[in-house]
Amino acid sequence: MQSDDLVALVAELARAKQEEGDAQARRIAAEEAIIRATGFALAEGQKTYDRTSAAGTCKVVLKQPVNTTVDSEAWPKLRRTLPADHPGRAVFRAKYEIITRDARELQQRDPSAWADVAAVVTRKPGKVGVEIHRFVATAREAS
Repeated sequence: MQSDDLVALVAELARAKQEEGDAQARRIAAEEAIIRATGFALAEGQKTYDRTSAAGTCKVVLKQPVNTTVDSEAWPKLRRTLPADHPGRAVFRAKYEIITRDARELQQRDPSAWADVAAVVTRKPGKVGVEIHRFVATAREAS
């Protein structure tokens, strides 16, 4: 690939990222304006608004999620203090996650041990990331 081709492609990506950032800022401003206009103020849940005006009709759903997390260090300690039939135990489930760095190290250091556990591990390639670390448009590219 020629340098000119790569520079042109990076220029296009830079423009697209700028447009994407501008669009995101407009979207966030519009969402905030809708929230203010409706007076939406639920602690949790959702509300649907159907409106018709001279500008048209719309149906918009505003949702207020609440993200709930568990202190993964405190819960096991508390769990040990609860009776086995305590109803509070039923609202938790175990979450198993692999420690990628340690898994790679085990694969290299002890392939046999890795083989013992590898059957329960699934690996899928993710999206290739493209980061622009430097791009300076020439006068021709800037227009």
